[in-house]
Amino acid sequence: MMNKQPMQVLLVLMAVSAAAAINFPEYLMGSAATVKNLLVSAAYLALWIFIPGRILERLGPRARFFFILFWGGTLLIALVTAYVNVTGGSAVWAILPALPLLGPWYGVMFFATDFLVMAALVALFSLGMVVRGLVLFRKRDRA
Repeated sequence: MMNKQPMQVLLVLMAVSAAAAINFPEYLMGSAATVKNLLVSAAYLALWIFIPGRILERLGPRARFFFILFWGGTLLIALVTAYVNVTGGSAVWAILPALPLLGPWYGVMFFATDFLVMAALVALFSLGMVVRGLVLFRKRDRA
């Protein structure tokens, strides 16, 4: 039987890339979020809420590790964004990873008033996903 893990990883990378690319123009320019951005972010959110639970339970520890790493990275970048927003500091090193990790979330700005709110929401969701990954990692390894 063929290993489906590379295909699932490829689909996740494509979804992240597509969501980031679609939201990129408004995200880059700091323009007001549009309904398009909102729909892309809602689809991105739905993808991560409904799909990973079943997939993660079947995947090996390496895939679960990368899931935790992805959401840990998103959490870090969201916290750095919040820090920069509050302090007015600079984090030039975070610009490149912020594009694919925070770009898909730009639709949140349809309701949010500034990047601090968006960063806080992304950080909260990312923390939940890291915990979810850790719980599934432990549960699977105990079985």
